This record gives sequence, structure tokens and C-alpha cells, in this order.
Amino acid sequence: MKNHNINFHWIFLVLSCLVVMTACQESSVISPTATVVKTDIVESEPASTITQTTAPVPSDTPIPTELPTKTPVEVPEGVELVMMKSPEGIDLVGYLREPEIPLDQGLIVVLAHGHTSSHKEWESFEDLLIENGIATMSFDFRGHGASSGSDVFSNIGVDVVTVVDSVREKGYERIICIGSSMGGTACLAGAVEAQIDGLVMLSSEWKIRYRLVSKADVQALAIPKVVIFTEQDIWITGTEWSVEGYQETAELLGDPKQIYVYPGTSHATGMFFDDFGNEVLTILLNFVKSIAK
Repeated sequence: MKNHNINFHWIFLVLSCLVVMTACQESSVISPTATVVKTDIVESEPASTITQTTAPVPSDTPIPTELPTKTPVEVPEGVELVMMKSPEGIDLVGYLREPEIPLDQGLIVVLAHGHTSSHKEWESFEDLLIENGIATMSFDFRGHGASSGSDVFSNIGVDVVTVVDSVREKGYERIICIGSSMGGTACLAGAVEAQIDGLVMLSSEWKIRYRLVSKADVQALAIPKVVIFTEQDIWITGTEWSVEGYQETAELLGDPKQIYVYPGTSHATGMFFDDFGNEVLTILLNFVKSIAK
């Protein structure tokens, strides 16, 4: 009987060890699952940060398909590549298009793109202008597209003046500057510094990170002007642009001026693709034609 009790005791000990080992194995299976959950939380933090610091871009806003290469892209037929140099020695690249039958031999439209974009933002609008006999000069701001230098807001007005001087050297006497977002602010600064004949600001403010012009200069600008923006522009969320800034700019600008405020959330050239896009394009085309001789 004693030996049986001893055997039973050993059997009990073996079974107990097996139970403990099984529990340990189950714990090692559960542990990675807990790690995955923790990893998911860690990975979600950068996305949250990006959302807070980067302005959302509406789906109808043209987005550049190429990163800046600092090398001129292949030039399509009918486009003249124009190499310019700013006073500080920055190489700017322009794209001149001239119609076969000009509406006005001395008229040209300078097109200034928005921040992080390039001259490509204007391609479809350029087609419309060319079809109507109007020459165009789009270009890449410094630090954008094929132009050299870094992205410096304080010099965007200088870039516009450089382009205006270039087209004037080519014989154009009447110059209209149409700017998208940052480009509109640059056109305003350029209009104060250089003599131009018309200004269009699409979703643009007169002052941004660097105040490029004074309030008095904005109020005294006597050339014809058009200001267009939407009531709930969503691109500006988290940036220094604001609908209130657009409104302030429109109010400050001296006469003559036309102000159009549309419903919706589209930003700058994104308005071309909205329900009211054709109306906006017609306004711009008629404005350009009104300055033609």
C-alpha cells in the first residue's frame, strides 16, 4: 500500500508540472497580441500629427504629379522655355505660349501657381487663353518645379517681378498677373513693385507669413482687379490663409475691382472644376479681354 501511495504522489507531481507548462505556453501566445495592439497605437500617432499640421487638400484641386527636379521638363510643342535669373541669382524657369492669331499683339497673361504646386497647375486654363488668342507665361516659383533655390515666401513677389520684366523685354506692353493662392499674393506684391495692367487673386490674401506689401500700397493699387474665393475654403485649415483674410483683402483693394464669393469648399484653381467652374473661367476670360486693345 505504501508503494502505491508513493507512485500516486509522483503521478500527481508530474501532472501538476504539465499544467504549469501549459499555462506558460498559453501566456507566450497571448503576449504578441498585446504587443500588436500597442504597436497599432504607436503607429496611429504620426497620422494624428500630420492631420493637425498639414492642411487638407480638396480632391478637386490640381495636385502636381511630379516632384521638383530642378531640371526643365520636356517642353511640349508650341511652348518656349524661358530661363530667367532673379536679382539674387536664382534660376527661374518660364513657359511661354503664343497664339497663332493674337487677340492683342501686346497683351500677355502671367500665371503664378500655388504653394507646393508648379506651372502645370495652369495647363488647362492656358489652353483656353491660347484658343482665344491670348499669350501666356506660366513659371515655377523658386524651390518649385524646375526652378532653383529654396521655397522662401518673402521672395515670391521678387519672382513675379522677374517674370514681368522678362515678358516686357520680349515686347509685351500690357501684362495681367493671375495668381492661385500663394501666387495671388505674389501677383499683388509684383503689381506694387512693377507696372502691370490687371490683377486676379484666386483664394489669396494680401498678407501672409511675410508682409510683402503695406496696407497703404494695397489700397492705392488703381489697376483693374478681380478677387474670387469660396465661403468655406477647406484647404486653408491649419495654415496662415483664411476666408476672413480673403475678405479683408477684397475690402482693402482700391477700385476698380470685382469680387466674387462662391458657396462651397474649393480652393484657388480647384474652383475651375466645381459646379460654377465655367462661370469662373468666363469671368477671367472676359476680364483679360477687357484689357486687350
